[in-house]
Amino acid sequence: MKKLLLILLCVPLIGFGVCKNTENEITKEDDFLQFVDNKTFNSEKDKILCFFDAGCNHCLQVIRNLDSLSQINEYFPSVHIIFSDLEGEKIPKFLNGLSKDYSFQVMPFANYDTDEVDSYMEITFPDYDNPLVIVYENNKQVKLYEGTDKNEFNVIDLIKIIKDKNINHSSFLINNMEAKKSAYLDYKAFTGYDLSFGEFMKLIRENEDDLSLAYSLFVDGGYTKDLKSFKILLGIK
Repeated sequence: MKKLLLILLCVPLIGFGVCKNTENEITKEDDFLQFVDNKTFNSEKDKILCFFDAGCNHCLQVIRNLDSLSQINEYFPSVHIIFSDLEGEKIPKFLNGLSKDYSFQVMPFANYDTDEVDSYMEITFPDYDNPLVIVYENNKQVKLYEGTDKNEFNVIDLIKIIKDKNINHSSFLINNMEAKKSAYLDYKAFTGYDLSFGEFMKLIRENEDDLSLAYSLFVDGGYTKDLKSFKILLGIK
């Protein structure tokens, strides 16, 4: 009797449309790449997909971080942005000042009039908040950042993932002076700080947070496996 009742509950009531068609509903297991309308980006194996609102300040900070990283690493993964059209008029300003032209597309903020998942809210709500950033290696999701809480985008974490997952490659550094120069230029490019080499060395000697950031940005082909070896390489006690 219980089995029969369960079956009846799952059968749509003809003419009343009580049971919702879930064939096109997105689940957490679904791949966000299915919504990308860019053949070049889709052909890339290693990439970063972003879901942004152009009026979101947190989203703006994330793309600036990604842009800074791409400038100091020529093998940085490709980036594609999916914007909602909620504040579509702000997209040009959002993209202004970046080092390159990132591919992007715009989709309706909400469209619940069709059975298909074809709007920003249907993809992200209620499971994910802006900014939503998904990192792929060999077309497989290796990290998802979302919102401004415990799962928020973390640039140091992303750099570590890229190193650990070998998403990109790097050249080997020859000596300590070249290592110091590379660390200085990477840190300066990422932070935008206008400081001399001497000021940089002083800063990372005296400030543990800046030292950790400099280490995270540093790519040397595997010579520095931890912060301690990084300090040795740069001559920091």
